[in-house]
Amino acid sequence: MRRKGREITDFQEILEVMKRCRVCHVGFHSEETENYHFHREVVPCTAVLRLKVESLSARRRKVGLP
Repeated sequence: MRRKGREITDFQEILEVMKRCRVCHVGFHSEETENYHFHREVVPCTAVLRLKVESLSARRRKVGLP
């Protein structure tokens, strides 16, 4: 997020925002490389949001989310 005041960190709130939207722009960025450049990408998605609780829990543990 560019503006810390508008950042959404609560997982349930993120899901609610995604459910209300018709198009979701998902942004990715890589860590610094040896050239100290970041790779940034924004992808517009119109796919259906689908979550599996079992796999979601495993992913959240992997990245250290509560």
